[in-house]
Amino acid sequence: MTSRKSDVNRVDAAAVEAELTRDEAYPSGTVGQPANPSVPLSVRVSPQTADAIDSLARAMDVPASTLLRTWIKEGLAAHSEGSFQSALDQLDADLQRLRGMAALTYQQPS
Repeated sequence: MTSRKSDVNRVDAAAVEAELTRDEAYPSGTVGQPANPSVPLSVRVSPQTADAIDSLARAMDVPASTLLRTWIKEGLAAHSEGSFQSALDQLDADLQRLRGMAALTYQQPS
């Protein structure tokens, strides 16, 4: 059985490798494109804000990037026209927000 810390280290290593090789061609034999292509977005925040984001993401047991994507989708959904997809996006964002609130409320002492 692997520890959560070693799992996190493996994921972090994979993320670094993915970032370093993102402009390289796919290995031979690879078919198709990623299901959800994305573009990196850089945002500057204060160290305190970054710490708060990391703390909340850890409490929710999700990567900080997932939490930030959820918040961005939530903000966009709040300003989009009332379509079925925007309602689903808003529901997804609200669910993530509730999970975060629950994680902070029922957080185990360290």
